Amino acid sequence: MTIQLDQLTFAYPRSARVLRSVSLFAAPGAFVAVVGPNGAGKSTLLRLAAGLLRPQSGAAEINGAPAHRLSPRFRAERLAYIAQRPSVTGGFTTREVVALGRFVLRRDPEAVDGALDAVRLADRADAVFNQLSAGQQQRAAIARALAQVNAADAAGRCILADEPISALDPAHASIVLKLLFAFTRRGGTVLASLHDLTAALRWADQTLVLRADGSPVGFGPSAETLRPEALRAAFGADFAIGEVAGARIVVPLDRLPSPLPPAADTMTPDP
Repeated sequence: MTIQLDQLTFAYPRSARVLRSVSLFAAPGAFVAVVGPNGAGKSTLLRLAAGLLRPQSGAAEINGAPAHRLSPRFRAERLAYIAQRPSVTGGFTTREVVALGRFVLRRDPEAVDGALDAVRLADRADAVFNQLSAGQQQRAAIARALAQVNAADAAGRCILADEPISALDPAHASIVLKLLFAFTRRGGTVLASLHDLTAALRWADQTLVLRADGSPVGFGPSAETLRPEALRAAFGADFAIGEVAGARIVVPLDRLPSPLPPAADTMTPDP
């Protein structure tokens, strides 16, 4: 599945413009990240790509067709959208929430159970969703998307994920990123907004960098767009690109207060 945004511009009623002439292209088998400061329009971009909003100018297309004109059946079969804050009303169990991804499709208990296993939630399958932690709820939403698009048969399918690791601890964030990456290597397409710049550099084939006003700094291979000068233009802060254990990382260079208090393990206890 291809996702193409071409000179996309959008503003909500009675508000300033959110996105300004944004373009990107996600081909089948690609993991594309969107990064930028709070309020840069990342969530809006994902909703436009999913067809939940209609562009004011420019185009948001899925397989060459306007995203907002996709049929409900096509969306259900081919496109999974993961909202930034998963919300479910009622006393559904975790398994029932994940199974909602198959609501208008053929029932597939194996896909549901496989998705729960993949995000390490099988042991919470019968727990009430609204009693899960925020991170567990986010993993359940990711499992629902994986069950919907049948991640084992990813060709021609797409996952649009709005900050899918924002509530996750490092270990589970790594698991989810690996799942999304593996989905693309089986022919699926992923478009995800991320605040973790190191994750974008490591996992995304291409990255779109947005400024706070919703205008693009650049789009292209992650190693080229996630450069200190581009990140400074987007975030108004300095960054360095380094390497740890053979992996490239993005480090913010904020100044720390001086003098620093002593580290906890060197502090002298009160008498």
